[in-house]
Amino acid sequence: MAGTGVLEDTYVLFTSDHGELLGDHGLLRKGPPPYRQLLQVPLVLCGPGIRPGTSLGALTSHIDLFATVASLLGLPAPATDGIDLKPLIEGRATAVRDFLFAEYHPRRDACLYNQSVITKDWRFTRYPNEPAWGELFDLSRDPWEHWNLFSESEFSSQAHRLNSILDQGLPPQPLIPNEVLGAY
Repeated sequence: MAGTGVLEDTYVLFTSDHGELLGDHGLLRKGPPPYRQLLQVPLVLCGPGIRPGTSLGALTSHIDLFATVASLLGLPAPATDGIDLKPLIEGRATAVRDFLFAEYHPRRDACLYNQSVITKDWRFTRYPNEPAWGELFDLSRDPWEHWNLFSESEFSSQAHRLNSILDQGLPPQPLIPNEVLGAY
């Protein structure tokens, strides 16, 4: 393909659906705990108008890919929950959102159902079926999530604030049917 000009009008996108724990936190594979190693996945995009070596630290999500690819191609995209990342890519913006949501619906053990809100500096996770369980990590001081602050009273207002964001944006729905089609 070199020298044919094909890459001059081609976008190449690489990402993953999830990360792997690989022994982090004493765990293997993937599963209920919404640790950074599972949620923060690579996204590499190259093509016309994208400066080589550009690296972004903004909060983004896979749900942003439809709007972004359509925008890069100059096509209209139907309304979705995704946000066009083109302003980030072109350097016209440094952020497009204040937080992200994550949710885990277990196959078998309903107590593991969890919901998370992630900001640039915090990750808060609640377990609606087990209200005494929770996780709160100060990502600015503890980026690899080793010190759970959920039970520490000095951080209760932060946990309450993040829990309110979840209440408004992602109300609990633990009873969504989840038929087991296969298990490993």
